[in-house]
Amino acid sequence: MEEQHRQLRLFFTKFAGSVLGKADSELNIKCFRKRQIVSITDNYNTILGKGGFSIVYKGRLDDGRPVAVKKYIFTANKKEFTKEVIIQYQFSHKNIVRLLGCCIEADAPMLVTEFVPNGNLSDLLHGKNTSQQIPLSLNRRLKIATEVAEALVYMHTSQSHPILHGDIKPENILLDNKYMPKLSDFGISRLLSMGSDEYTGYVIGSMGYIDPMFCQTGCLTTKSDVYSFGVVLLELITRKKAIDNNKNFLAKSFGHAKTHDSFDKEIASSENIKVLDGIVKLALECLKFELEERPKMKDVSECLRKLQREQEKLMMISLKSFLKESGFTRFITDEQIYKVTSYFKNIPTERFMGKLYKGNMNGMPFVAIKMSFEVHGESMEEFSRQMVLQSKIDHENVIRFQGCWVDHRNMPILIYEFSKRSLHDILFGDSCKNWIINSEECLHIAISIATGLDYLHSLGITHGDVRTSNILVGDIPQGIFSKNVPIKISSIEASVYFSMKKSAQERFETEENNGYMDPKFPESGVLTKEADIYSMGVVLLELFTWKKVPNNHIRNCGLEKLLDVKFCRHLKNLAKVISECLNEDAEKRRSNMIA
Repeated sequence: MEEQHRQLRLFFTKFAGSVLGKADSELNIKCFRKRQIVSITDNYNTILGKGGFSIVYKGRLDDGRPVAVKKYIFTANKKEFTKEVIIQYQFSHKNIVRLLGCCIEADAPMLVTEFVPNGNLSDLLHGKNTSQQIPLSLNRRLKIATEVAEALVYMHTSQSHPILHGDIKPENILLDNKYMPKLSDFGISRLLSMGSDEYTGYVIGSMGYIDPMFCQTGCLTTKSDVYSFGVVLLELITRKKAIDNNKNFLAKSFGHAKTHDSFDKEIASSENIKVLDGIVKLALECLKFELEERPKMKDVSECLRKLQREQEKLMMISLKSFLKESGFTRFITDEQIYKVTSYFKNIPTERFMGKLYKGNMNGMPFVAIKMSFEVHGESMEEFSRQMVLQSKIDHENVIRFQGCWVDHRNMPILIYEFSKRSLHDILFGDSCKNWIINSEECLHIAISIATGLDYLHSLGITHGDVRTSNILVGDIPQGIFSKNVPIKISSIEASVYFSMKKSAQERFETEENNGYMDPKFPESGVLTKEADIYSMGVVLLELFTWKKVPNNHIRNCGLEKLLDVKFCRHLKNLAKVISECLNEDAEKRRSNMIA
């Protein structure tokens, strides 16, 4: 078998020259053994999907990375299979599923690719029934379309010969956790010969998306992908399938109906009509019968980019107007946002709620958070409510909300005051041994946090991300702590993020925060103030033990043994409070922290 793998690698390298026009091609393609595939897939335990030519299984590599294993249900021609592997292995684009390797030991060949976790575009648009469809803004639909177009431009132009996909449809557009699209299923991709188009003796593709000129002539060109993409564009804005239950073709019937009546009602608002008309015009250009009348994918991509910029601009103008009508006044100017972010040249920190930029304005430290959610349509009301609520925050133990910048074309940016030092730095940072904090001062910190949290809850705000790194500590003169040192709860933007997620009926992934997160939250996906109380219990435990709590599996017994002996005067009360906060039954947790 070693010799077989060696021969296959030699064949890949030799054949790559004729396929790609590169005589010196040296491909380091990973060849998996059959027993490795069995281990990776846990004996083919989880099926992700099944088509006419292959079955796709979920797997996991030895390093923990999730993968998809595509097993063909026929014995492929060695040359054709090698051709597909070589073509896909050349791709290096964020919107194309990455090939990791292959296996040829089994009866039928297999491909190992990256795992894309959020289903495909068809699932997102149609679901199994209407009740399962999630809200999908025009901006998000445009972004998906634009990125798929860019992937096709890459395929058509990045190599010395154009590479065709041949089967563009929503089922072959996979989505990651952030709805970034990735083209998949290159089983019928074709690499055009120099100076000529490719002719086939049989029709390939999917009904409803197949280029009619290709059906008539058997000539497969880059314009065949353009036609299929035009159908996908119509499907994106109508949420109708390419072929309905009555066998009506979307591409044929769309132009004969009243265009505006065909739009998905979720996005058919007056402010969207101009952009929607632009998408329809572009789609119909793609669907023209004559090849030379269809645009190139590069032109399609540029047109979509232009429409996307126009839509984002309209969205932010509408949002600003909605905020003003709601009574919100704390608008951040361009000059202020550029000062804080240094014209966005500062490298941001990635957080679950968005990108975080640290900077200064008028000599004071601030933080700007480019939120990861979109504000559009019905969500404007919830976002405006959240902004008005954030503006009401005025407490010595809660960080101040400076305002919102809504002139950015992608997402709103929130600005808060900031401090360079957190409670986490004091307890666990590199210089933690330099701080002098006695028992009374630790109690002062605990009471300050609890007071701030109770205040937020009184306003109806659930924080959602209470932890030591989000408790900011003011200047400590000469490293000696006193009760005059300001203690403030920060990252209030987390509450905005969670509220917007709840409004959009989207669940939150809890990977980043599992040390402080209420273990019941991942089960329900609903955030309550009781979750904040649990997180507060973890913070208290760390504060009074000076030990990092490793995970959510905290036992609510024997806490006296964990607490530092210097707190013996408060030992019994501390253990009681922490136990009540960490109670597995949320209804039995403390209703507030100060009482």
